[in-house]
Amino acid sequence: MSCYICGYPSVLKCRQCGRSVCGRHFNYDDGKCVECHDKQYEVVNKPKIVQEVKPAVAPEVKPFIAPEKKVAKKPRK
Repeated sequence: MSCYICGYPSVLKCRQCGRSVCGRHFNYDDGKCVECHDKQYEVVNKPKIVQEVKPAVAPEVKPFIAPEKKVAKKPRK
């Protein structure tokens, strides 16, 4: 069987809806899948918050150039 959320192989079943879920999408405290667990705490007629996501701007990174090391020459014998 596979998780109905992500498709990962699973053996756990939700106590409320009976669908199989993987360990990442299962709440071990109450034995429910993440969706059923979230539904019990969902407030009716709660307006959904929409956040505007701005694209990330990566800083310009210059390559590190090591300074030249001065090496003392050994005197010839």
